[in-house]
Amino acid sequence: MNNSGAVLSRAAAALAFLSLLATSSMARAEAHEVLASKNAVWVDGAVHWQGRKVTSPIAWSDRGDAFAFAAVDQRGRARLVVVVVHEGFEPATFSWPISAAARPARAVTWLGETRVGTGPSVLEPRMIAEFTLETP
Repeated sequence: MNNSGAVLSRAAAALAFLSLLATSSMARAEAHEVLASKNAVWVDGAVHWQGRKVTSPIAWSDRGDAFAFAAVDQRGRARLVVVVVHEGFEPATFSWPISAAARPARAVTWLGETRVGTGPSVLEPRMIAEFTLETP
């Protein structure tokens, strides 16, 4: 193998490692601990989503009070999942079906405080979901 082939092999190995980190990652926002594995997401030690697989890295909102990811649910349907972890409230999880036009949904990006998009890449969201939070 020539030198450029070795460099490409090392780059491919690094990308595979980063991909593994993205699908099995731990993150913190405020006082919450989030762990994502292949088929589940935990917040503070409690399962808040479980399905067949997480298909994107966790994407945190700019405020750090919510995160989102793309996944395949237990019935095999592609879903865009948002978990709100606002301080002082119990974490809340909700989701939307991912349209065929947005697949493969490998990335999630925040487009505002309550708008999130998904699609093949962060720069190419093909589906946008918006939600409203009401506080007591």
